[in-house]
Amino acid sequence: VLRLTRTEALSVDAHVTKRNTNVLVLGASGTGKTRSYIMPNLLELNASTATTDPKGEIIRAARARLEERGMKIRTLNLINLKHSNQFNPMRYFNSDEVETGIMQLVESIMMNTTGKESHGDQFFERAERALLTALVAYEWATTAITDGQEPNLPGVLDLQKGMDGSEEDKDARDSETDIKFQAAREIVDEWNQNPDPDDDEQVMQVLDFACRLYRVYEQGAVETRKSIVISLGVRLSPLDMHDIRRILATDDLALDKIGYEPTALFLQIPDTHSTFKFVAAMFWQSLFEQTVYQADHEESGRLPRMLHMFLDEFANIGKLPEFDKKMATIRSRGISASIVMQSYSQGKALFKDEWDGIVGNCDTTLFLGTNDQQTAEWMYKRLGNETVISQDSSRSYGATGSWTKSDRTMKRPLMEPDEVGSLPDELAIVKIRGMQPFKSRKLGV
Repeated sequence: VLRLTRTEALSVDAHVTKRNTNVLVLGASGTGKTRSYIMPNLLELNASTATTDPKGEIIRAARARLEERGMKIRTLNLINLKHSNQFNPMRYFNSDEVETGIMQLVESIMMNTTGKESHGDQFFERAERALLTALVAYEWATTAITDGQEPNLPGVLDLQKGMDGSEEDKDARDSETDIKFQAAREIVDEWNQNPDPDDDEQVMQVLDFACRLYRVYEQGAVETRKSIVISLGVRLSPLDMHDIRRILATDDLALDKIGYEPTALFLQIPDTHSTFKFVAAMFWQSLFEQTVYQADHEESGRLPRMLHMFLDEFANIGKLPEFDKKMATIRSRGISASIVMQSYSQGKALFKDEWDGIVGNCDTTLFLGTNDQQTAEWMYKRLGNETVISQDSSRSYGATGSWTKSDRTMKRPLMEPDEVGSLPDELAIVKIRGMQPFKSRKLGV
């Protein structure tokens, strides 16, 4: 079960509860999000887990207990890069839809490397997206042909570095990467005319996909192309760090085993900067896509071992494309998630209109306390109203004095926003779909 408070818990088996086990956890700093929710469940939940670990405190506190329970522990450590497992998102493309996986990876990178205050021309951003998609597709297709190698993002970055066109010769298209794509185009054209049954059809189709998107980039003037290449290089610059290249070169995180073996995955992220936010987003994107694909190919339609994800500091791990759709579809596959945030407004700022859909796919809300007015007002509306009886009395004096008393039924909010905001620190509010809210003592308090 997933423990919510000292007196309330929820089965992680959605077939038992007839509800999803996605939980929205809201609590300001110091209200016990880690201490009274994540840690107790991480140590006791009979399921594989994946946990965002800001500052790396959770894995230090939980490792020994988890190892005693026979859990395999792996971590993508973006705090101390030298102590991280390796993670290659290109290994987890859906083998039936590689082109879709390529576009999802590119979208995740673009979405999480675009500044909040970006005022650039959307033309260049779209052109970067097309070029990056072409480079990722080329890397996957050509490396898949080569024995003993693995397509990876450092290889994509090297392709981008090979695009050093000349400004003097306006017709120059003889960069190292240009030549590679020209050769690939000739191979694809020949294959389309005379398909060789010994060739991998999927590889040739992805290579054709790469060449067609590269042609979109080539149609620009040389000055435009150079601006696109430089802008993409700046966007991908964190990939050039030696430790990041090492981490992304291959993979031993084994995301494909989490639904089959007792596993505790950790994503350790720094809380002082967001340099590697796009790597964190790729981690979660790959995990969702991989486990959903595996569940769909099981006879039961579910993972053999249930998986729960603790998305702590959710606003700091990057934006996942179409996350509201993921939250709506994972329930039947034996997968669930706890979205842990400091305030409701954080999610609204990050996901905008999509946020309401994400919250709507969490059948349980655990409120631990807030000093944010918007969060307090949202929670008070979620709690609804109660019926109270009001007594009115009046008295008149004089020779014919009288006294009257009357009762009337009226409606008032179960808790006003100021009452929600001043919830005692040892108490939490639990709201489960279809049930009246609970006010109970927190775990560990």
